[in-house]
Formats: sequence, structure tokens, C-alpha cells
Amino acid sequence: MRRFSFVLLMTLLTLAGIGCQENGGAPKTAEEPPATPEVNWDEVSPPEIAFRGLSQDQISYGYTHLLFEVTNPNSTPVPYIGYTRDSYEPPLPEGTISPLYSVEFLRDGAWVAETYGWCGMGRGNVELAPLETVTFDFPAPHDDWESLRIGIDWGNGRTVWSSPVPHASIEPL
Repeated sequence: MRRFSFVLLMTLLTLAGIGCQENGGAPKTAEEPPATPEVNWDEVSPPEIAFRGLSQDQISYGYTHLLFEVTNPNSTPVPYIGYTRDSYEPPLPEGTISPLYSVEFLRDGAWVAETYGWCGMGRGNVELAPLETVTFDFPAPHDDWESLRIGIDWGNGRTVWSSPVPHASIEPL
């Protein structure tokens, strides 16, 4: 029941906070960025995702907001799927991104994927500039998981994952 409630709440938060509304900080229709030049993705390093601690939001409605940092270690832009900075009103702060992330929780020794209902409004192809470092936050549930990891799809459908974040290492969960 807790997992169902978590998925239901995340879907509602997504619809209320990120998408499908015309007012209140919801995304507008995203403009497509310029096409990325042809790249051999086998020669490009994946972005690096690292847990950095609690975000400024910290705790809300049974969740602790965790801050993750994403770095592009390459000399070429790296695309990912997410919401563009200007698809929000007001726009996302400089240095902040809103990727469509994947989440897996370690429960009873097995990684279990959680699914979210991302809205299509404002969603598009976004790029990390060469050597750019940005942040985003994830609302982690106060739940029965042992560790979590966050994944971002990048460069031609590949997924890069953060290192596992142990539940016990996050305060004040």
C-alpha cells in the first residue's frame, strides 16, 4: 500500500507541479533546441550524477528532497530528455535542470523501478553544455527502501545511473 500511495502521490505532484497547467509555475510548450551534430556516442563519456545532500526544500508531505548534481565531462554537448529552462514561468534558476529521471529503490536486496507519469507539456530535448555542472532535486519518500539510485537517459537512448544512496545516510529520514 505504501508503494501504491507513493506512486499515486508522485503522479499527482507531477501533474500539479510540473505539468499540464497553464499557471502556477507549470511548463509551457518547449521549443526544440538546435540539433546536436552527429556524434559517435561510443566515444563520448556519459554524464556523471552525484548525490550532494538535502536540497533547500528539505522536507514536504512525507518526502525529503535530495539534491543531485549532473556534470558533462565532455568537450561536446550531451543531450537528455527533460523540461527546458524556459518552459517554466518563471524560468528555472540558472544551474538547475528538470530531467525526466528514472528511479530505482533497493528493497529486500533487489532493485525495483518506480514509474512516474511525466507530462508532455514543456518536455523536449535538452543539452548539457560541454563541462557544465547543474543540479536537480528528487523527493525521496519516507518509505521502506534500503538505497535509491537516479537514472537519466542521455545521448541516443542510453541511461546513466547515480551511485546508490543509502537510506540510512539521509537525514532526517
